[in-house]
Amino acid sequence: MKLNRIILSSSIGNALEWYEYLLYAHFADIISRVFFPSENTYISLMMTFAVFAVGFLARPIGGMVFGYIGDEYGRKVSLTISIAMIAIPTTVIGLLPSYDTIGISAPILLIIMRMLQGMSLGGEFSASAIFLVESAPENKKGLFGSFSTSSIAMGILFSSFVIFLIKHFLTQEQVYSYGWRIPFLFSFIIGFIGLYIRKNLPESHTFIEEKKSHHLSKTPFKDIIRYHISTLIACCAVFMTVTIPFIQ
Repeated sequence: MKLNRIILSSSIGNALEWYEYLLYAHFADIISRVFFPSENTYISLMMTFAVFAVGFLARPIGGMVFGYIGDEYGRKVSLTISIAMIAIPTTVIGLLPSYDTIGISAPILLIIMRMLQGMSLGGEFSASAIFLVESAPENKKGLFGSFSTSSIAMGILFSSFVIFLIKHFLTQEQVYSYGWRIPFLFSFIIGFIGLYIRKNLPESHTFIEEKKSHHLSKTPFKDIIRYHISTLIACCAVFMTVTIPFIQ
């Protein structure tokens, strides 16, 4: 029962983060008109996607920050912060006034929110994978770790389903006026659900053992560069096969 709860909580949390993260892409056309109005719609859309890319650029930073938090204070703490850190910016995006209302402050705030989302997701994905693998029995570590990746698809499908409902029950005019904000605001509720899920997670037994035995590195970034640079490069190369097609 404990292992099932670990899989469920980690998978749902990761799926919810991807749901929130992908809303921006779904509503790129509307966001371009709200935050980057221009006579040239192509320029507006390109600026919108440039901000979308900011979230991806922030992911490695989030991985490092949340990696440190996870090693220093525990995997559970890292996962709890990450779910809150994406729910709040996503809700704020749904509340942001348009460019016509507050001027240049609107796109600036949007960029900041996207950076926070990206950092959170960078910490969430790696932290959930580590947590799952460390909590798994020795003969099922690969299986448990795979839920971190499969839950991405769950989040994307859920995001697509919510968008379908919005566009099905609202007119196009209503969607462009206020309907696009509803899924973003829904993240406030999702945040509470995610926090509840993470709050009741048991800490990784591997982390507890390593912490007690003082085996955790005091200078993890330095040690990675010094002793594990080839492994780091290999991991980055492997994961690029997933992220590059996704961005395209």
